[in-house]
Amino acid sequence: MGLKEIYMKEIKSDILIAQQLGAALKTGAEALISIAGAYKDEQTKLLGNDSAHHAIELSQSKAKDISAAIQSVCANIQSVAEEFQAIDEASASRFQLMEGRNRE
Repeated sequence: MGLKEIYMKEIKSDILIAQQLGAALKTGAEALISIAGAYKDEQTKLLGNDSAHHAIELSQSKAKDISAAIQSVCANIQSVAEEFQAIDEASASRFQLMEGRNRE
């Protein structure tokens, strides 16, 4: 039995899962921006219009902030997944070298 089998069954990162999750989050962020739009009533002079305008602007601003944060998380997920995959591949190579030395 080699070192790889002793210490772990398999070294494997699945970057495709990270990409799928990142894409789903990004789609959600884009959907948030698209539904955040509301139209201001500029024609009537009702008492609550100023408050409504402010609330609309604030909600649109917050939706953009949330979307930007989600997109940042997506980029971080992708970056971390790539780093894990590189570490896993390097570790697997080291285990293979160690296994080869132990067989000699």
